[in-house]
Amino acid sequence: MRKVVIVGLGLMGGSLGLALRCRTEDVYVIGYDTSPEVCQEALSLGAVDQIASTAAEAFSFGEVVFLAPPIRGIMEYLTVAAQYCPPGSVISDLGSTKEQIVETARRVLPPGVTFIGGHPMAGKERSGITAASPHLFENAAYILTPFTDCPKENLTRLQALVEDTGAFPVILSPQDHDLIVSVV
Repeated sequence: MRKVVIVGLGLMGGSLGLALRCRTEDVYVIGYDTSPEVCQEALSLGAVDQIASTAAEAFSFGEVVFLAPPIRGIMEYLTVAAQYCPPGSVISDLGSTKEQIVETARRVLPPGVTFIGGHPMAGKERSGITAASPHLFENAAYILTPFTDCPKENLTRLQALVEDTGAFPVILSPQDHDLIVSVV
């Protein structure tokens, strides 16, 4: 059973959890959000199997961790993740910009914890867990921005999860990602 942690259970994090839980049988999703109401809604909708009581607890499960709050929250959670994710963990995000997040990850994460930036090119007009859909990522490009020294097995593990959502992974540098997204 693959353990996946999702921190931030709004539209993107909730949709990620729903997609993984609906499309795979070997993924166990642990969720965390600062709002207890959002946590309960994610649990009742089936977006997660379990709710962690704190971010630290969530990160301690970290085989693969997805950070899905707004950009500022992603950078704050990277600092917490640095303290609690076990060696061998892979951390990714669902943020719309990459350079600032990648630099923060490079600065704060310890050796043995891999960061691979991520940006699913999907969304909706509505936000929040109640707008989450297991189909949000289907046929969408899902940009991954690994460091040049990223262990191949960790990138492969993340790519497999992205494919499990119905999206197709596209590898770019953080700089190329941000340039392309700014033009679009």
